[in-house]
Amino acid sequence: MASKRKKGAAKPPNRVPTGVTGLDSLVEGGFKKGSIVAVSGDPGSGKTTLGVQFLYNGAKKYKEPGIFISLEQSKHSLFEDMSCYGWDLKDLERKKLLHFVTLQPHETENFHNHELMIRGFIEEHNAKRLVLDSATSLIMSHKSNHEARKALILLMDKLRSWGVTSLLTAESTSDVHGNMTSSFKIEFLSDAVLYLYNMRRSNYRLHALEAVKMRGSSVNNKLCPLKFGKQGIAVYPNQTLFK
Repeated sequence: MASKRKKGAAKPPNRVPTGVTGLDSLVEGGFKKGSIVAVSGDPGSGKTTLGVQFLYNGAKKYKEPGIFISLEQSKHSLFEDMSCYGWDLKDLERKKLLHFVTLQPHETENFHNHELMIRGFIEEHNAKRLVLDSATSLIMSHKSNHEARKALILLMDKLRSWGVTSLLTAESTSDVHGNMTSSFKIEFLSDAVLYLYNMRRSNYRLHALEAVKMRGSSVNNKLCPLKFGKQGIAVYPNQTLFK
């Protein structure tokens, strides 16, 4: 006799699905559990939205609590912006499915003072997901590139020790050929890399996503159209970006 299915969405073994339409099919069903994913892109490419969507879907679809650490936007502003997708983040926070930490620019150097509080939430609520928006702001608070890189390595070691699957957003620039370069080469230290594009074509803009790498996995690194809809971001692997 077939066993009964458990309630809620099914998850591939050892994978953390994003729940983002079209994205998980590019990365073998989701991010590797406990990995660090760099999401790098131009301004307006959807980095923050993707990060919140990763946490929102984790809470709503998979009952996995998450943490959002913002170094650029207040909680009130973030909640208001994301409400356009029908995401009631305040309700999830009240239910302890989401925890938001907001650091002002002058507080970035004291990020490590918040580690005990973050770790406490992870342990108390069994949090599985974490988003840091943005790693660029945190890194730039240091006086030299050497100190910044050292701090980034320590941060990643800390995230791995917490056992959460982490998504770090980072600002980047693209050249005339579309090649992306992020600040402080964060992609080289991450387990997986997604590039988000906000490209100008004549009198309109195109949004796209590219899965660049995922350690221990095969990825479809096609440049895929990305669209912002009523329920957040959706990726279209079977469509062509340029016609």
